[in-house]
Amino acid sequence: MNSKYVINGKNANETRLKIMQLSEEDQGSYWCHAIFQLGESEEHIEIVMLSYWVPLKAFLAIAAEVVLSVAIILLCEMYTQKKKKHSDDGKEFEQIEQLKSDDSNGIENNAPRHRKNESVGQ
Repeated sequence: MNSKYVINGKNANETRLKIMQLSEEDQGSYWCHAIFQLGESEEHIEIVMLSYWVPLKAFLAIAAEVVLSVAIILLCEMYTQKKKKHSDDGKEFEQIEQLKSDDSNGIENNAPRHRKNESVGQ
């Protein structure tokens, strides 16, 4: 084996394969076959290389969902503000008209009002 694959066997019952500078060419099936005095053992492992797009896709999906949710909330807020403003404009006009009519008390006379002076004792 070349320097890309390093086998570590520190203990008699444990051996590790370390793959240096893992790349897409290294993906596939790996088998470990061990023969002991008490018997044989065989293990299989499948290495699958994930590109950086796999976690990035999940992040982009979440970011798009957040942006869409915020946009919907803002549109709803703008719609309710606009609707409230239009309904308040009509009420404000009606209130102003009512105040004007209450001030005049039905009398449209601009002449000054005079008090009646009654003389006591004449």
